[in-house]
Amino acid sequence: MANYLTSITNYLWTQSWQMVILAVIVAMLSILLRNKSAHIRYLLWLTLLAKCLVPPLLTVPLAILPQEQIAQPIIETAAKIPFVFVDSAETTIAEPVVPLPTSLAEPTIFGKLATVTLSQWLGFAWILGVVIFALVALMKALRVNHWLRRERRPLPADLQRSIRSLFAELSEEKFPMVWLVDGIGQPFVWGLLRGDIYLPSDFTEIKAEEHRRGILSHELSHVIRFDAAVNLLQIIAQVGFWFHPLIWWVNKRIRAEREKCCDEMAIAWLGTKAKDFSTAIVNILTAEHKSTQPISSLAVAGPVKNIEDRIKTIMNPSKKYYKRPSIVAAITILLFALIVVPTTLALTSQPTGKPHVTIEAPSETADINETEPIDPNIQALMSGSIHTNQTEKEKPMPTNINMPAPASDSGNTYARGMSAVLSYLGTDTSYDRVMGLTGVAFILQVDTSGPFVEGELDCGWWPNDAWGFDLGLPVLSKAVGWETRKIRCSAEAYRTDAAAEHNRAFSPAIQQSLTAGRPVLAEHDHCFIVTAVDNEELPLLGYGTRGKSTQFEDVIRIAGYPWGLIVFGEKTTPGNPEEIDLASLRHIIALWNEQAQGPDAPKTRFSGRQAWAEWLRLLRAGSACDNNMLIHLRYNRRSALAYLREMVKRHNGAAATHLSVAADLYQRIVNELMKQGMPYNRVKSGEDEHAVRAEYTAMVELVSELEAQAIAELEAAAASISAKP
Repeated sequence: MANYLTSITNYLWTQSWQMVILAVIVAMLSILLRNKSAHIRYLLWLTLLAKCLVPPLLTVPLAILPQEQIAQPIIETAAKIPFVFVDSAETTIAEPVVPLPTSLAEPTIFGKLATVTLSQWLGFAWILGVVIFALVALMKALRVNHWLRRERRPLPADLQRSIRSLFAELSEEKFPMVWLVDGIGQPFVWGLLRGDIYLPSDFTEIKAEEHRRGILSHELSHVIRFDAAVNLLQIIAQVGFWFHPLIWWVNKRIRAEREKCCDEMAIAWLGTKAKDFSTAIVNILTAEHKSTQPISSLAVAGPVKNIEDRIKTIMNPSKKYYKRPSIVAAITILLFALIVVPTTLALTSQPTGKPHVTIEAPSETADINETEPIDPNIQALMSGSIHTNQTEKEKPMPTNINMPAPASDSGNTYARGMSAVLSYLGTDTSYDRVMGLTGVAFILQVDTSGPFVEGELDCGWWPNDAWGFDLGLPVLSKAVGWETRKIRCSAEAYRTDAAAEHNRAFSPAIQQSLTAGRPVLAEHDHCFIVTAVDNEELPLLGYGTRGKSTQFEDVIRIAGYPWGLIVFGEKTTPGNPEEIDLASLRHIIALWNEQAQGPDAPKTRFSGRQAWAEWLRLLRAGSACDNNMLIHLRYNRRSALAYLREMVKRHNGAAATHLSVAADLYQRIVNELMKQGMPYNRVKSGEDEHAVRAEYTAMVELVSELEAQAIAELEAAAASISAKP
C-alpha cells in the first residue's frame, strides 16, 4: 500500500507541473488565435483535458539541469552495528552480519504512523479528496436528475412541430428530446453522452421566430457535438485533480470556448445576422435572474457572466462563422495532442566533462585480499603510476550520476538494484529475469552458524544477503552483455578502520566507475546504488533502503561504509539465448546440489537440497519457526515461476515440456507458500504454538518435495537443450 501511495504522489507531481507548462503554451496560442474560429481554441484546450486523463506512455529525458543540481541527501545517523564474522580456516573473507532485534514485538499504531513518509500522506490525502469530490458530484447529479424527471413536461404540439421542422432543416436525423421546465432561467443540455435539451417554461413566450430558432440551434449544437460527454470527462478530470487550481481554470476556459463554438455553429447553420442572434442570447440569458432553480454546474450551459465576452466575439466585424474546424486545423491539433498528451518529460542533468580524480596511495603494508583481484587500471591508480593534477592531500571531487529513481517495489534489493542500473545503462532487464539469471529465485539460503534471535537460529536473514546473488554474476553478465565484478575488502582491516579500508579498497573503483557514467552496487546490510560521492565523512550517496525495508527510497546517504561492491565494466556482446538458458539451468541445478559455492565456502552455508534438510531439522527440533524465510520464499519463488514461464517460450519439444512441468510445480509451490499464514503472527494472535509449528513444518516438507521434483524437470530440460545439435 505504501508503494502505491508514493507512486500516486510521484505521478500527480509529474503530471501537475507538466500540465502547467502545457497550459501556458495553450494559453499563449489561444491569445494568438483569439480572432480565429473558437473551434480551434476549443480543441487546443481539450489537449489539457486529455493530458489529465491519459497516463504517460513515453518518457523523454530533458537535459536542462546543471550537473551540480543534485537532490540534497538525507543524512542518517545510525547506531554502531555489531559485526559477527564466520570463523573458517578455508576462507580469508568473512561477511558482517547484522543481527535482528531481540524484541520481535509489533510496532504500535503511533510507531507505524511515524514511519509514514510525506509522499505517502499526500497520496492518502489525494485518495480522500477524490472520494469526497466524487461523492459530491454524484449526489449533485442524482439530485438534479431526480428534479428534472419530476418537473419536466413535453412541449406544446405547435412548438414540437416547429422544432422538428428546424431539426430537419439542419439535416439532423436523430432528434434529441426537448423538454420544458419551470423555474429555470436559460436553456441547457443534460445527459451523459448526447443529452436532452431543457428549455425554460417562458421559452414559448418568445415571439420572434428567428430568436427561437437561434436558441434551439445553439442547444442542438451541444447535442451534435457530444458536449455532454466531454463535460463528463471534465468532471472526472476535476475530481482526479481536485487539488490543482489550474485544472479548475482550464475547465472554465473549455466551457467558455464551447459556448462560442455553438454560437458559431448556430449562426453558420441558420445564416442569420450576428446582431439578431446576439439579441436572442441577451433576452434568454438575462431572464435567468427570474429563475428559482439555479443551473447545476454539471449541466452544459452558458453562464450569464460570460455573455459580454460572447457578444463581443459574435459582433466582431471581421468574424467568420464555421460549423466545424477546418480539416487542416483539426489534423494539426491532433498531431500536437498525440505528441504532448502521452509524453512525460524526465529532467536530467547536462553532460559535463570528466572531473579530475585524486586517489590517496595506500601504504605498502596494506592487507590486499588475494582472492579478489583488482582491476589493473585501479591498481595503477592505487600505486600512483597514474598521476592526477591535484595534490595528494586533496579529497576526491564529487562525481555524480543523475539516474532515475528505481521502482519502489519490495523484494531482493540486489536484484532490484541490478535491474535499475542495467536499465539506466540501456539494457532493460526485468527484476524477475535478474532473479532467475543469478539463481536467487531458486535458492534457499541457510547458514547454521547464525545469527541467533532469542536462542533460535534466524535462518531467514541470509536470503537478503549478497552471497547467493554473487554466485550468479557470471551467468547474468553473459546474458545482459555487461562485464560485472565483485570487489571485497579485508574483513580484518574493515573491523579495525572501516574508513581507511574503504579509501584503500573501494574509493578508486567507485571514482572510476562513476566517472565513466556507471553506477555502483554497494553491499551494506542491503544493496545500495551509489550514484554520487562527496567530501563528507560518509561519502556515498544514491538510492538505498532504511532499516529492514527492502524498498528503495529517494537519494539518501549510506549510513556506513560498504564491505562489498559490484562494479560494471565494458559493454560486451550478449550470449546466445539458448546457451544462456542452458548455463542458467546448470547454475540452478548446481545451487540445488550444493555445488555452486566452491571449495572455499563456509561449511555452514547451504543453498539447495541441504538447506531444505537443515531447515526441516531445525523446525522439528523446535527452532527456526519465524516469518522471514516464508517472506523471502514468496518473493523468490514468484520470480522463479515468471522466469520459467518466459524460458518456455524460447524452446520446443522435450525441453519445452520439461520446463513447462517445472513451471507448473513452481506454481503449486507459490500457491502453498501464499496459503500459509505467518507463523510468528499466528502464535502471537493466540493460536497454539505446537499446532502452528506442526502445520508450518508440514508445509515446508511438501514444498521441499515439490522443489525436488521441479529441479529434476530442470535437469531433464538442460539435458534436452544440450543434446541439440
